[in-house]
Amino acid sequence: MNIERYFLEDRYLPRLIKNYNFRRHQLEFSKNICKLLGDYKSIMAEAPTGYGKTISYLIPLFELGRRTIISTKTKQLMNQILNKDIPIAVQLFDKDIKITKLLGRRNYFCHYRYSKFILPYADIYPDVVSWADGIIENKITEINGLPFDIDIINKITADSYQCLSGRCPYFFQCSFYNARDVANSSDIVVTNHHMLLADIAMRVKFDGNYNFDFAEHIVFDEAHSIVDIFPSYLGEELNFYAILNFIKENRPFLGDHFFKYFTTRFRSINDRFRKTMIINNQIEDECLNLLSEMDKALRDKVPEEEYSVFDKYKETLSKVFKNDGIKLVENYGDYFSLKNIPVSSAEYFSDALFKSCISSLIISATITFNGSFDYVIKELGLENKVETIKLEPAENLISQGKVYIHNEYSEDLEWKKLFYLDFFSRIRGATIVIFNSLNHMREIGEFIKNNFPEKRLFFQTEDLQGIEIDEETVIIGCSILREGIDFGGKGVKYLIIDKLPFENISDLYIKAKMDYYEDKYGNAFLNYYLPRAVIFFKQAVGRLIRNETDSGYWIILDGRVKTKNYGRFFLEVLKEAEKVERFW
Repeated sequence: MNIERYFLEDRYLPRLIKNYNFRRHQLEFSKNICKLLGDYKSIMAEAPTGYGKTISYLIPLFELGRRTIISTKTKQLMNQILNKDIPIAVQLFDKDIKITKLLGRRNYFCHYRYSKFILPYADIYPDVVSWADGIIENKITEINGLPFDIDIINKITADSYQCLSGRCPYFFQCSFYNARDVANSSDIVVTNHHMLLADIAMRVKFDGNYNFDFAEHIVFDEAHSIVDIFPSYLGEELNFYAILNFIKENRPFLGDHFFKYFTTRFRSINDRFRKTMIINNQIEDECLNLLSEMDKALRDKVPEEEYSVFDKYKETLSKVFKNDGIKLVENYGDYFSLKNIPVSSAEYFSDALFKSCISSLIISATITFNGSFDYVIKELGLENKVETIKLEPAENLISQGKVYIHNEYSEDLEWKKLFYLDFFSRIRGATIVIFNSLNHMREIGEFIKNNFPEKRLFFQTEDLQGIEIDEETVIIGCSILREGIDFGGKGVKYLIIDKLPFENISDLYIKAKMDYYEDKYGNAFLNYYLPRAVIFFKQAVGRLIRNETDSGYWIILDGRVKTKNYGRFFLEVLKEAEKVERFW
């Protein structure tokens, strides 16, 4: 197959992409993908910023013309692939290629829950009923962007517990299942990692009703995150807020006496255990007793379809307690979840992946440590099952920035506050600050807000994609900010890494993984803990300079980069940047 023409001839990419520059490395990368996928071989690739990696794999996929699932981390990245990259590929090929997307079921209108919780109360929800009247005949209705509060959204959507599937009286009108049918009849389906990895995990747990039909190829874009997402779906989780919501929704069947009793019992358990870290016998006994009491109260009072929802909660709770794995209590503020996560999911991922497709492309800009794919390959159980391609940076983007590394390291927040006080007093320029702790982020955020009211302060939880950036803009966050928001070309001048992104060693899951690596591979610090930190660091560094017009300063507030032996692995990421002693 000759794909060179798409990169070289004026009627193809040069015509479709404004200011297109031919890059030999992009062509060679695309040819490699085409050859390997053409032979149904799986690939793991690192393609740094500037490669045009999405177009590099879309051209081979369109050329091969095989059924493919493309998965990425977020809806924003999905939309970028669907609305920016795929339209270019479509114009390159004179082919009838059917392309669609599939989101999680919570993104689609649920006729059953609407008919149960909204329609009988039309006088309370006139705006919702008016909107629903206009879409009720639609085959597929997404609920994204609706001007309703979260309580209403929860009443017109269903999660996997609440969905009645084939038993639902509205099954043939179901937006989610209609969208699934369209996806499975398409040549290319774009989805997100959570949706796809949950489906792949189902192939390990049981032979069920999968959402994605078998594909010839699966592409995991922004693939660095799948090592953390897949284990959560291979394991089990029950959010106790879902139980409380179930009690509230079934109050008419329970009656006031049982409703008040179970609400009180729930709140008592929630208040006592939500700050616990590990599942102990007391938690297990009290949670099982609560659901056992609810079972007796519900069995003869609620309709069969509602009891089937409760039955799913019971089944999940039983698996959380009984299955092998790390049993955790995850605190979400007012409520908690009970989790059971396997220590290793490597063999399961490898087996389930190849039950889902013939070959795959696993690609990211930040997937190697010290030039090696070993960490991610081990985590995914893909030893001797993938061809690896590591590309050197297409443009020397790092050399466009300068790096300042503080000489000291301190956990003292007062010391950090003095730095930020000095920093924001001296400089003007859009700034990103990436923290390693939500608590530190919040406290420093409040400090900046109180001391520099002229600053336009944004937290990672806000919608950052469309914000106007000026010299008074300050954006702060943790992992969400570090991983996937692109501010390239918007004038960000400073990126502060508040602390090296080592994870909390006292975290039960991290500790169990360290013990596992120590037993299986030896030197867990070098084989597990450090690779993760360096990959996180690469992601954070990559937020500042995204194209040839960007420039700025990286400011590292962690002197361990200079004083510890492992510091050289972090310095390697910024080796092309000029080192400076001041940044003002």
